[in-house]
Amino acid sequence: MVFYFAYASNMDPAGMQAKAPSARFYTLGRLADYYLGFGVPTPAGTMKAGICPRHDTAVWGVVYAIDESDWDALDAAEPGYAHAQLTVQTSSGPLEVTTYLPEIWEEGEGLPSRAYLDTIIRGAKASGLPPEYVAMLEWEDTQD
Repeated sequence: MVFYFAYASNMDPAGMQAKAPSARFYTLGRLADYYLGFGVPTPAGTMKAGICPRHDTAVWGVVYAIDESDWDALDAAEPGYAHAQLTVQTSSGPLEVTTYLPEIWEEGEGLPSRAYLDTIIRGAKASGLPPEYVAMLEWEDTQD
């Protein structure tokens, strides 16, 4: 079993189950000194989410427990990202997790699609992320 920190569309429980059937909600996590932005280009011309270091900010997300056998399918669904081992804060204390960091980052080059952002927001709400964090997501601009 591996702990995976999802901070964008993989927070959506249905989508995560489709990509990694073994995934089980474990806890919420807060990644200090990182920010969530939209700078990972897609073939459709929109941007996907990524996290990058930034002092005095934090990213909230969902920690899933997943079987290692699901990593290949999850990796196939996440082109343009690489694994990273980081520490998130949980209600039980610090936890070592694996997450995805963008391989290419184009700051300020575009916006996410409405459907993609809605998936992130749906996952944030379903998982019980703090209301102020959900509100921040709801303020994001989209391409459409």
